[in-house]
Amino acid sequence: MGAVYVFVGVAFIVGLLCASLYHNIRNRLKHRGEPESGGALTEVIQRLDRIHRPGELGAALLDELAARLQCKALALYIRDDVDFHLNAGHRIDDVQAEQLRARLESDSSLAAPSPRAARVVRLDDRSEYALVAFVHGRQTGVVTISPIKAVAHEAPRRLVEAAGGYALARLETIRLGQALKEAATRDTVTRLHNQRYFLELFELEFNRSQRYQRALSVLLCGVKDLAALNAREGSETGDVILRQIANAFRDSLRYFDVVGRYESDTLAVLLPEADRDVATGVATRLLLAAGAETGIENLGMSIGVACMGDPGIDYTMLLNAARDALHQAMEEGGNRVCLSPL
Repeated sequence: MGAVYVFVGVAFIVGLLCASLYHNIRNRLKHRGEPESGGALTEVIQRLDRIHRPGELGAALLDELAARLQCKALALYIRDDVDFHLNAGHRIDDVQAEQLRARLESDSSLAAPSPRAARVVRLDDRSEYALVAFVHGRQTGVVTISPIKAVAHEAPRRLVEAAGGYALARLETIRLGQALKEAATRDTVTRLHNQRYFLELFELEFNRSQRYQRALSVLLCGVKDLAALNAREGSETGDVILRQIANAFRDSLRYFDVVGRYESDTLAVLLPEADRDVATGVATRLLLAAGAETGIENLGMSIGVACMGDPGIDYTMLLNAARDALHQAMEEGGNRVCLSPL
């Protein structure tokens, strides 16, 4: 349950950061005598707070602004460290979106927040956009708006600045949460689930399979002499082989199968709804896929297979049975699959 506690902690911290920023922005609007903008901002923020995927945040922001400011076309550009990129567009064609991005890259003053009025960029005789810029931390954001009269007054421009700044802060906290989740659950070498998180998922799936009397199999896949290879040629050599095997496993498994790094030289695979025949077939396929991915004919990888049968066992007993089968496969020369009698 360790990873669950990490997620809860991250969600709490992110919530505090967003709540603090929201109240600061709304109070500033109220002090400027803009209660209507404050109310609109509240509704925009409530929508953004329901978004948990970075790719959906910009589109949600532009949808809200388009509805409230009666805009015909909008685009959101974000610069992290080097370049501007288009984050989201609303009824803007690709040509004009790229023209605006190029103008932002060539003229840095367009991306500087203005205390007075929105900057205006004319693309041709019929197309001109107002640019409202805002900053949060190391990120700079710019919303381009057509027609320019939509932000001719200070109140709508302030709404765009405040909502845009909050969107950048929300984007940062979502990315932070994702990074912390990755750090808590992923192995740094293979990018598979780490051992702790794999075991948590294994226990949950085992309990579900027992409750509904469904088939479940687990595979332990070990690479013989990987430790000796690391000692002889350096750890990076073994890491490359493990990454290649991990890639082969991802491409060969079903989307709901679970794969993780169990030990330094061992990967683990959880196969829901898989009986002995299916699990053995999958293990054989994984052996071939790993050999093809690494280009090593006799990779020395062996796989132990254990399938849930006796209702009196628990998930640790099933895992130990797979480990015993793996050791037997290695003792028999490796490059083979061994099925536990459990």
